[in-house]
Amino acid sequence: MNDAQALEIDAELFRLLIDQSLDVITLTTAEGIVLYESPSVQAVLGYTPDELLGQQVADYLHPEDRARMVGSIGRIFETDDVRATEFRFRHKQGDWRRLEGYGRSIEHAGRRLLVVNSRDVTERNEQLRQIERQRDLFAKTFASSCSLKSVSSVGDGHLVDVNDAWTKTFGIPREEAIGRSATDLGLWGTSSEQRARLLARLLNGEKVTSEIVHFRARDGEPRIVRLDGEIVDLDGERCLLFSGIDLTDELRAQEQLRQSQKLEALGQLTGGVAHDFNNLLGVIMGHAEMLADLHAADPGDRQHLEPLMQACERAASLTRQLLAFARRQPLAPKTIRVDEHLEGLRTMLEASLRDSVEFEIVGAPGLWNCHADPGQLDSALLNLVLNARDAMPDGGSIRIEARNRRVPAGEAGSDGDLAPGDYVALAVRDTGRGIEPDHLRHVFEPFFTTKEIGAGTGLGLSMVFGFAHQSGGAVTIDSEPGRGTTVELCLPRSSEAVEARSEHGAPVARAAGSESVLVLEDNDSLRRLLSRQLKRLGYEPLEARDEAAFRALLESGTGVDLLVSDINLPGPRSGPELARALREARAGTPVLFISGNPDWNPQQLGEQDRVLTKPFGMREFASAVRESLGDRVDPAPPLAQEPTWTA
Repeated sequence: MNDAQALEIDAELFRLLIDQSLDVITLTTAEGIVLYESPSVQAVLGYTPDELLGQQVADYLHPEDRARMVGSIGRIFETDDVRATEFRFRHKQGDWRRLEGYGRSIEHAGRRLLVVNSRDVTERNEQLRQIERQRDLFAKTFASSCSLKSVSSVGDGHLVDVNDAWTKTFGIPREEAIGRSATDLGLWGTSSEQRARLLARLLNGEKVTSEIVHFRARDGEPRIVRLDGEIVDLDGERCLLFSGIDLTDELRAQEQLRQSQKLEALGQLTGGVAHDFNNLLGVIMGHAEMLADLHAADPGDRQHLEPLMQACERAASLTRQLLAFARRQPLAPKTIRVDEHLEGLRTMLEASLRDSVEFEIVGAPGLWNCHADPGQLDSALLNLVLNARDAMPDGGSIRIEARNRRVPAGEAGSDGDLAPGDYVALAVRDTGRGIEPDHLRHVFEPFFTTKEIGAGTGLGLSMVFGFAHQSGGAVTIDSEPGRGTTVELCLPRSSEAVEARSEHGAPVARAAGSESVLVLEDNDSLRRLLSRQLKRLGYEPLEARDEAAFRALLESGTGVDLLVSDINLPGPRSGPELARALREARAGTPVLFISGNPDWNPQQLGEQDRVLTKPFGMREFASAVRESLGDRVDPAPPLAQEPTWTA
């Protein structure tokens, strides 16, 4: 093969290479006139090579790219460097295609020419833009998500990124978290073994879903998170993507609801038991008093009766505590000037403490009045002070603090179920041993106690709880082992003036009488006891067990000077409803209600009606009967008309 043949073969190979190239190869003059286009131009831009020969390249460039491309070509000729640039070229169909071109100047036959290799990058750039948009969307979603999100390296576990919810939940700024692992930050706490198991599952190709993890925030507070996790590829690096929902507040709310429902159920149970027990206790107390009166002159007999009477008093106190927890104790709320009331209690409270316990009462300036039952408030504070004393066997300090507290509408229910409004907060603080977390959730339950057997009934805090809620307030407790305990009792503010103190009236001069007294009570033992006591005092007792007996007695025309009635009776009508029917037939008949269950509406009663709370003693009953009758001694005449029995 001679040189001419070799050159001819080389030229043919060159044409084959050019023809098969996917890139568009263009040869132009320094002025931009097309001298050659490779066949691939038709596949890329729609033109045949002949259609572009002799054309000015600038005429096909996007107007916004022309000046830049002219300048770029000039620099290529000046420096002889290979330059890459991106530009838009008009397709034969009219749309714009984005090309990436590499240009270089060459010299041929004494002329400076430009060779450009161009590649269509329209689809590639669109894909890159979509990827960028997805990344931007991911970044915005990642940052603004309410879920806790973190990205960390699989290799060393260091955090690559965290979102705002993550930093807020754990209390760690983003710039401080990046580059450190969650383990280094102490977030896993005692859950490090769980972390190892989760990581092993992820590395094994599994996804983690709805895993409950107990983290620990920077301030030491536990955070319970439902965690999802997977391994993702970010810019060629394998990373752990975790997404979590902080369940801490939700679970706490659920636990508070469960506790509230449990306490409510316990309250209904204990309240019902206490009501039934009141009737039994009333019979025991009444008969014990009668026996004491009969054997008053015999010291030997009285020494056996006195322990029985004392046991009855303790049982009555226990019943009152049960009703207090059940929020069913009868209350006599009044306006209380809190600062004066606390000072009045100081001597009694100090007397209950050991010398090794320091005691202090601190009232805020301008302290509001509160609306509560003074006696029950005294019992509640005494219970709290005694509990504080018992928590400090080696001494310490107890401090009662009184302050005004306003609960705005947005805060309602966030603290002890307080409704919006004004309250007086009474906090009893001690420096005692504190309460274990496992015990703290049970302290308001009846009969729960951490004291030794026989050292307490477990009803003290239960009574405080019931009293606070029945009064329209709330009670909260805060305690840690070794750091003491604070119990805060919130009672509604009163805007009314404090009632003037009245001296107790003199004892009733005459408990006996001769009037006709109708006892309406469904408990047979108690009804008979009351009738027997009335007869001993000279009254004419009448008995009715239910509405039918009551109706029959009144329809017989028997006169009634006083009605003694239970409030809750078997049958469709209550005691107040039957009393109303009696008054329609005979106006002015006094009524003495007896009840151990305060689940009644005071508006049902008449203005002159009295209420005697079970259990009560016979002397107390005799005084209440006489006070209800007043000075009247004449027997009542028969009914002037038939009573009305319609509801």
